[in-house]
Amino acid sequence: MKRRLTEVGLANLEAPASGRVEIFDSLMPGLCARIGIGRRISWSFHYRVAGRGAGGKRGDLKRLSFGQYPLISLAEARELARKAYDVAEHGLDPAEQKKAVLNRQGQLLLENLLPEYVELHCKPKLKNAKEVESFLRRIVLPLWRGRPLDQMTRGECIKLIDTVVAKNGTSQGAETRRHLSGLLSWAANRDYLPNNPLSGARLPALVQKPRERVLNELELKSVWNAAEAIEFPFGPYVQLLILTACRRSELAQLKSDWIKNVQGVEVIEIPAEYTKTKVIHVVPVTSAMRHILDKIPIGMQGPYLLSTTQGERPISGFAKILNAIRDQSEVKDWGFHDLRRTVATELARSRVSQELIERVLAHKIAGIAGVYNRYSYLDEKRETLESWGKKWVS
Repeated sequence: MKRRLTEVGLANLEAPASGRVEIFDSLMPGLCARIGIGRRISWSFHYRVAGRGAGGKRGDLKRLSFGQYPLISLAEARELARKAYDVAEHGLDPAEQKKAVLNRQGQLLLENLLPEYVELHCKPKLKNAKEVESFLRRIVLPLWRGRPLDQMTRGECIKLIDTVVAKNGTSQGAETRRHLSGLLSWAANRDYLPNNPLSGARLPALVQKPRERVLNELELKSVWNAAEAIEFPFGPYVQLLILTACRRSELAQLKSDWIKNVQGVEVIEIPAEYTKTKVIHVVPVTSAMRHILDKIPIGMQGPYLLSTTQGERPISGFAKILNAIRDQSEVKDWGFHDLRRTVATELARSRVSQELIERVLAHKIAGIAGVYNRYSYLDEKRETLESWGKKWVS
């Protein structure tokens, strides 16, 4: 799409329903405004370097990013594009020049590139952007601060991951490899680095076995008490995870209109688009759940009940929540999914049938019954979860 870009037009651009839309400026050839979900607009310049192709023709099409609007105005973006165009017309690559400038200024340090990586890649593209940024700052940055990324070899990257594994275990080692490789690939795509040194690296020590962690009764009680001492929405969120056995992401999205009365029973009805199985999941609200739900402040402006933004956005920062509960409870080496496994184990010990446990956990039920009978076993699920809730709230 090409049009004459204006400040008014940029301010009135509508975000696409999905993906991204690129609008090229008719006044400055190659200048592109890319708009994505959330109305984030970023600038880029598309160009070919004179004399870099076969037979002295122009080279391959390249893309140079300038940053986000309105931090960079339309006028500034046009001026940056004009300068880059002049460089390319003289047979030089503006991306290579930018990298050279960054090298001279020491900007290829991780601590200097990280904010740009978060703003231009993580926030527009990753649902867990805050967690990725937090992980890189807490785990990777202290080990690589002050070291130029373009001088890091594969061996040094693996050594860093080995250090994390030795200190924090295989799980965080695998996270380090995933997040660090993502950052290095992004930097290589922007010509900050010649390549991603971790690309293709084999690290068999990071292959994780499926988790089988089940908290014992004392551990789960410690987690519950720790959550009790932590302010809304984080403490109540963890307590509801224990009471409902819901998946982390499903409960985090809890909206006010999900709570309704069905057949005389108060339920939380999680829409299919929010569930892992893509089937509506109905959770009977027990007296223990209602006790926790009553802690939600009155007057939320948005639809989300577990929120730090008056309901405008759902709860986030799961790694931070988990670490806080771990520290407060002094129960180590567990994750939110382990709470579901623990609830299932405890229900089985109480002689609840496996079929009923599967329905409580919202596992996929084969056949027509799994699709259409969303309220089947409602009374049985309520009785089971009511009994389970009495262990925590009397």
